[in-house]
Amino acid sequence: MSQVIGLNLSGSFAEISTVTDQGPHFDRLLTSNFSLKPVLQKMKALFSSDQEIEFHVTTPLAYEIVKKQLGNPPALIVTQGFENWLEMNLPMEHVSLEKQKRAIPPVLRDLTFGLNERTNAQGEVLTPVSTQELNLIASKLELHGVKNVALCLLHSTSNSENFKTCHNYLTERGLTVFSCHTQHPNERHRWLTATLNGYAFRQFNELLENITADIQSHYPNSKVKFLTESGFYNPGDTDILPTQFALIQRLTQHLSAQNQNFNFGLHLGLEDIELISIKTSNLHSWQSPWGCCALDHPHVERLQLQATQLLKNGFWDCPEFSDQECSYSPGPISFGKSTNLTLLDILNKLGWLKDIPGVSDHIRPQTQKRVDESLYTYSKEAIREDNLHIGGVAQELGELALQNWAIEIQQKTGGQDLLAFGPLAESLYPHLKQKLPNLQLTSQNQHAFCASHSIYEGRL
Repeated sequence: MSQVIGLNLSGSFAEISTVTDQGPHFDRLLTSNFSLKPVLQKMKALFSSDQEIEFHVTTPLAYEIVKKQLGNPPALIVTQGFENWLEMNLPMEHVSLEKQKRAIPPVLRDLTFGLNERTNAQGEVLTPVSTQELNLIASKLELHGVKNVALCLLHSTSNSENFKTCHNYLTERGLTVFSCHTQHPNERHRWLTATLNGYAFRQFNELLENITADIQSHYPNSKVKFLTESGFYNPGDTDILPTQFALIQRLTQHLSAQNQNFNFGLHLGLEDIELISIKTSNLHSWQSPWGCCALDHPHVERLQLQATQLLKNGFWDCPEFSDQECSYSPGPISFGKSTNLTLLDILNKLGWLKDIPGVSDHIRPQTQKRVDESLYTYSKEAIREDNLHIGGVAQELGELALQNWAIEIQQKTGGQDLLAFGPLAESLYPHLKQKLPNLQLTSQNQHAFCASHSIYEGRL
């Protein structure tokens, strides 16, 4: 029987969980850009290179590609007359005191084609598809070297006859066709889902191939399986976006199975501090950077204040939290490579951070002087007026963070009981408990609620 390893690979951390002859093993490693190098080095001490290993991997790669706009626009084939529908409904970019602009669309106008076909809302085919017209479009795509096509036809969920004709023809011509399979009532949301799947497809599969190659170069007998929200992702599948919810879906299932009396879970993570609705059924729409998509996913809300939230000088020359976050590369000042003061620096200054795998070993004591200098720079006026010392300013910021979390959580849960878990849970629980009386810390070992353990346990 092969050894099973749960691996959660995010942009900044990699979490590993498995069971060895010595018992359960867990580790969290600081990485960068989904790098596997520190993971594979760590595993050398656990497993020999000829051992059979099955990796179950979750990763938010799809979300990162969409969020950072790193994908390749697919061709777009739509019902004639709706060529600009997606672009017309893109969200506005809010730039203060400047002319409002729409976001850059995930498709190109030169690769958008209107198809003379029509099905009405009752499912009656009014205009059938012309094979000759499809041949002309396919020839243009071949001329441009385009392989990925988002196929979005009006009312195709009412009657898929025209859609199937197009899909089969384009597939026979060697094109990869993307569509939205869900019966979502909003046509535009379905079209955007198909478009973004095509947008992320190439980069996503290339990165998965690189991850698999890295693992199998060290463990030739290994199998690497990537998880979606409901199963495994097969390389080449056109449904890309659901892979970003593989982790949160398993965390939700874990919480629901182990804690029947709680309606909410508070995930105090290093990259995401979020509120999970355990009992609520999945949502059917997801808000992407380009608008709303038709996509089923667990009910999870990311809180406004995160561990790597940056500080700024406020209106009254007092430090306050900005609306921007920094990454863990270079990370907070406490890591020794950055000049950006973050909430994590404040928590460390207050002594609230307990031993956290993947974080504590990167915090450098000699950086505390730089943290103090940054606090002083941010708060000279506050210190002079209120006679506060540096420790007092840090205490005020820590209290402000707790207050912000408590208010937002109270509003969203209505004061219901909730369960705290995650890397920062043990550190923050004693302080949050004073403001949230209904908050409980999981009685299980914290590793039982880490991402990789949920993956591992759910697949044995």
